[in-house]
Amino acid sequence: MTADLPAPDGPCWVHNDYRPGNILVEDGKITGLIDFESARGGSADRDFTKVSHYVWNPDPATRPAFLAGYAEIRPVPDFERTLTLYQLHNALGGVAWCVRRTDTSDPFFHENLAVLKRLTARGGH
Repeated sequence: MTADLPAPDGPCWVHNDYRPGNILVEDGKITGLIDFESARGGSADRDFTKVSHYVWNPDPATRPAFLAGYAEIRPVPDFERTLTLYQLHNALGGVAWCVRRTDTSDPFFHENLAVLKRLTARGGH
């Protein structure tokens, strides 16, 4: 499996929470990002986990514009080959966070559990 993964893109600062509420848009262009609470150093590939789930999956038309804007700042990593790994890591973290809080009734728990089930069924596809 690891032979299928590209070399990590990084280290760099990873926002770790690209989703609609944290992406500021004006006149159809991204003008800023907020909420750096989850930011940390790591592989840039990780940043594509939440933007894929919360932005591209509901509205696939946003993907080309996001990637074009991202490419203006830095090279786009080969995230297609690492996305499943980081989705699995993110979903496990979400489930664990709810379990630590002893709140498995939280919709966030069920959202992440559904991702885990999807990724582990039929090899993640």
